[in-house]
Amino acid sequence: MDNFAEELKKIFIDEATLNLSDVEGCFLELEGSAEPKDILIRIFRLAHNLKGGSMSVGFADVAALTHELENLVLALQKGQVDLTTRVISTLLACNDRLIEMMQSLKQDIDATCDNSELIAQVKGHLSGEAPAAKSASVKVTTVTTGAPVAAKKEEHPGLVFFDDEPEEKPAEKVNASSDAGHAPGSPEKSKTAKAPTPPAKAEDEVVRVSLSRIELLNDYVGELIVMQSMLQTIANPTSHSSAEKLAKSINDVTKICKVIQTLSMGLRMLPVKPLVQKLTRTLRDTATALGKDVRLEVQGDQMDIDKSVLDQLGDPLVHIIRNSADHGLETKEERAKTSKNPQGVVQLTFLNQGNSLVVEVRDDGPGIDPAFIRKKAIEKNLISASDIRTDKEIMMLIFAAGFSTKAVTTDVSGRGVGMDVVKTNVEKIGGEVELSSEVGKGSLIRLKIPLSLAVVDALVMTTNRGRFVIPLSQVQETVNLNSLKITSKMIGIGECIELRGDVLPLYRLEKLLEPNREASVETDSTALIFKVQEQMVAVSIKELINSQQVVIKPLGNGVAAQVGWVGSCVLGDGLPTLIVNPVDMLTGKITNANHKLERSS
Repeated sequence: MDNFAEELKKIFIDEATLNLSDVEGCFLELEGSAEPKDILIRIFRLAHNLKGGSMSVGFADVAALTHELENLVLALQKGQVDLTTRVISTLLACNDRLIEMMQSLKQDIDATCDNSELIAQVKGHLSGEAPAAKSASVKVTTVTTGAPVAAKKEEHPGLVFFDDEPEEKPAEKVNASSDAGHAPGSPEKSKTAKAPTPPAKAEDEVVRVSLSRIELLNDYVGELIVMQSMLQTIANPTSHSSAEKLAKSINDVTKICKVIQTLSMGLRMLPVKPLVQKLTRTLRDTATALGKDVRLEVQGDQMDIDKSVLDQLGDPLVHIIRNSADHGLETKEERAKTSKNPQGVVQLTFLNQGNSLVVEVRDDGPGIDPAFIRKKAIEKNLISASDIRTDKEIMMLIFAAGFSTKAVTTDVSGRGVGMDVVKTNVEKIGGEVELSSEVGKGSLIRLKIPLSLAVVDALVMTTNRGRFVIPLSQVQETVNLNSLKITSKMIGIGECIELRGDVLPLYRLEKLLEPNREASVETDSTALIFKVQEQMVAVSIKELINSQQVVIKPLGNGVAAQVGWVGSCVLGDGLPTLIVNPVDMLTGKITNANHKLERSS
């Protein structure tokens, strides 16, 4: 294969991958649509373009599947096939398979795939011989509030097709170890003739950016270059410029740098709609498997979110949405007994609150009974029968590792790892998880996450080993150790401090960073208070220097990954400094200490 032909194939794969996400959104819109004609016309054009492009570059397997998909969509347009939940599930399965084929072809340009079973399923719908549905039908309707999204222009036929609006790549699949397994409708694994060749190195991720943003950034970079020339002129020994001019120029440069920083951060902003689409699909598949009727209502999905936040938000929200369908909502029969609408409702809301992104997932199910959660937690030895906790603390146990209310593990739930993933992943990026519920009326899970993970407010501090930076969002408060009494009251912990009547375990940051190194004899003057697994913990440092914003940079390839090492940054003196997260470092220690306390009691 010559280089030109290979390049054409790669271009087709990239564009097809982006547009298949849009196709999935169209399939999901079909359910609950009173006028599906326009949606079907759009799907047909996308399928036709995909078929034509795949034939042009020689991807016969893709062309064969999209040809049958095109036939089915055309039959739906003409009314020759009824638009049922079963048909939509087949359409989604075809889209899943095409996405998977694009991923295989990206790794191995010569990969092949056996789609005979899926093609037979499509032909079965065309001939009226499709197999009976395995579960009750389900209808998921997305109700979006806010400004309407402008319709995209018609795609142009040919080798590749482009959308006017920038889109994110389809989100990665959920980790197979989640509390809910693969839901019905997800594609089978592609059967390739040979194993795909692993790429030589990880490829850079791609983000689509509007041209107007780039032009604006270029304008300000041009201004910065002009200001640089002015400063060089002022700094020239032969220049007679005044100190006033120098101060003004520095002030102008500072302003321009702030604007450029804002613009460059804006390049990382991606629409939240692809994530909403993924969650809609998750809710649909889970509800179908459980035979439930569910409606998804979405608010705030017009906003853009920092890519780093969006990437970290996907898995927790998938677990929450899946949990809402499984545990949060009753069956139609159960809802009828309490005079509820047979169709359950899950509300998904995105909103900005200060410097944080808030995501709320609310359901109108039976709510959470603290007494039932307490009983299950005692059965699983998560707490003892004599443990005294508030109802709110008891409800938060649903996020504990290994907790599940299901007696039997199913494809959807029962492993006790889903909600644990939610809390762990959200706290890892400096976020918070809140839970509220009212028995008989439903539950609300609220995630509060920093708007950006690239620039964070941080504390600069020193230990006897050097200078470090800690994200400010992790720190609950700072206290002067010289005014507190250090004791040894907790078994298996060692040093502790008493703060406002509570005994907190005390760790030295330098020992957390280098456990195998002998600690210095110098005493620390300040303690930072962290919340680890619902428990307050103190970490001592030598000196707190200041608080400031820092730009997080990844650690170099030569630096081995360590628990609690977030990245690095460059401070005002030009020297690199390590950014650390003591919460990650303390999680294992607190768990072990709690086990020792339980055994001793």
